[in-house]
Amino acid sequence: MAAALALASGAFSPVAEAQPSKGAPSPNDVRKAQTLFKKADDLYKAHRFAEALDLFRQSYAAVPSPNSHLYIARCVKETGDLRAAYLEFQKVYDEADKRSVSEPKYAPTRDSARTERDEVGQRIALVTVNVAHADASTVVKVGDVDVSQAEWGKPIPLNPGSVDVMVQTAGKPPAHQTIQLSAGDKASGGSPELSSAARLALRRI
Repeated sequence: MAAALALASGAFSPVAEAQPSKGAPSPNDVRKAQTLFKKADDLYKAHRFAEALDLFRQSYAAVPSPNSHLYIARCVKETGDLRAAYLEFQKVYDEADKRSVSEPKYAPTRDSARTERDEVGQRIALVTVNVAHADASTVVKVGDVDVSQAEWGKPIPLNPGSVDVMVQTAGKPPAHQTIQLSAGDKASGGSPELSSAARLALRRI
């Protein structure tokens, strides 16, 4: 948590001074982003997370910075939507990881996002679905979450409780499995034969 605590102090600017390059933010945009970030940071420190979230989003809209994005994820977490927070921390990680290649200053932001994402992951459940013999029509749904084919084989954050996993391919019976998830659980599963109506095989790991 050391890196996360260092960033939580708010002792950094959400954006660096704009460099003269194609697509660089204008000085006005930078000033706007910094002003909004400062107001949002004051609200965050006062535990007024919903109000802070709105201003952090405005700051990020003015100048997309992994730093303000990290605080968006933190506010989402503090408002209680842990599933959304996990997804937001993952987006921050991806963004900061990509930016850190040319801008090493974002490496601590990336590391904080990963640490905080994993901490949130201990308070929810993660389900990974692997699908065999699929085609373009195959649809996967986990609870009320539609899982795109690009997300197959990746952890899907879910709130603890009972969840139904369904795989459906056009012209074939759906495969179902209901599992009970607890905080910190990780589950993975696959459908070895989508042409059968057998339940989706899931196993805890």
